[in-house]
Parts: sequence; C-alpha cells; structure tokens
Amino acid sequence: MKNISPRLCLSIAAACLASLSHATPSWAFQLLPLTQYFSPVGSDSTQSYRVTNNQSQRVAVEVSAMKREIDPLGQEKLFPADDDFIVYPSQIILEPGASQSLRVTWLGEESPETELAYRLVAEQLPISFEKSQLQLDQSEMVASVDILMRYLGSVFIRPADSESNLVLTSAGLFEDLEAKRYIELFFLNTGSEFARLSEAEVQVSSQDKQVLLGRGTLVDQGQKIVLAGGERRLLIPWPAELPYGDVTAKLIVNK
Repeated sequence: MKNISPRLCLSIAAACLASLSHATPSWAFQLLPLTQYFSPVGSDSTQSYRVTNNQSQRVAVEVSAMKREIDPLGQEKLFPADDDFIVYPSQIILEPGASQSLRVTWLGEESPETELAYRLVAEQLPISFEKSQLQLDQSEMVASVDILMRYLGSVFIRPADSESNLVLTSAGLFEDLEAKRYIELFFLNTGSEFARLSEAEVQVSSQDKQVLLGRGTLVDQGQKIVLAGGERRLLIPWPAELPYGDVTAKLIVNK
C-alpha cells in the first residue's frame, strides 16, 4: 500500500464517496442537533453544531450544505448549496472520543417569502488511518479506503411570522395492478413553513359511512412533512369498515 500523508487524505477521499455511499459504516460519529432553524438575517443566521467521534478509531468527517426538495411522491432530492452557507470547519479529523464544534452561517436571501429547506450533510470520509510497520517516519500515516457513515441534518431558513397551511385538495379511489384498493389523497401546503403530516387527520365518508384516519395514519415510511409550497400524494389502504365507492374527505389539523 502506498503511503499518503494526512494532508492528502481528504482530497483522495472525495473520489471514493460515490462508489461507497451505500456501504455499512464501521465507525460511528454523531452530528447534533439534527434540526436547526435559521433566521435569514441577524444573530440567528448563524447556528452551532457538534460532531462527536464515539468510537475507538480516528475518523475524518466532511460537512456540506445541500438544497432540499420533496416531490409529490415523497422522494427527496438534494442539490449542492455551497454558495448559500459557510460551514467552518468543513473538514475535520476526530480522535477517539473527541468532539468538534461547527459554525454554520446562512449567506443566502435576506427576505425569503417562504421557508427554505436544506440538509446539512456530515459524511465519514472513506479513509482509515493506520501506522505502517514499514514506516521510518512515525509522523506519516497510511490512508486506505474504508466504509463510510452519513448524517442528514434538517436546516430551515425561516422568515418571521411564518406558518403552515396544509390543504386537502382531493380524495378518490385508486386500485393498483394487483387489484389492491386505496384511498388516494392529494395535499398542498399553501403556508410559509413546512407542515407535519403527523398532525393531520382525515375524515373519509362513503355511502353514509364515516372513518377517521387518525393522527399518524398519514405518516408513511417516507417523508413526514410537506414543505412550504409543496404537494403530496398519499395512498392509504382501504379501511375494511368503509364501503368501497366514491369518497369525500375532510382534513383535520391538530397542531
């Protein structure tokens, strides 16, 4: 194995990230807090984080910001947002048990009309640091590719006096290719900050029978929120106690 100085380790790691992004991590670190709310201007436009190495191995971590979008099916898409934030330091090496504080500063729009959603991404770089038995200079390290871990923190740039407004725009029948029946619900968040599906209930009626889809029913295994201005389509398995036929629905939001 070729000897590589620590100074070069971070640059060679970037080329390895794409091929190893689905690997299972051997080292664990923590990023806290996982959710932060930033003001577009003022003192709250800068927030602090802490990265902690909980394991007995030295780890290298890179932190970056990504723009966040969620499509109507709940699939999340991330886009580089390096120009919108300063993350300092953005690359760190943590000794076993050590912690490092980070400062993240918003550089983007000062007066957004609605809340802006981002991810703070902390990735364990695929490098292991080991002393080589053949090394003459003990200050040199061997860098080798290893598996990696990834944290996704939620970042919201929230204007003053923002609020969510989740609207149920339609409800209907849906039957898949296996003849499984569902209630198809479409939502729109017309508010200025994200809405939580966990706070919503839907009263569904069919043939003079009513069923309440209670709190938590709308939260599936994917995204649990609807971003400001975002849409969402949900398929709810047809309740056994509800006659199959045309449906009407009423949204109840419990904040």
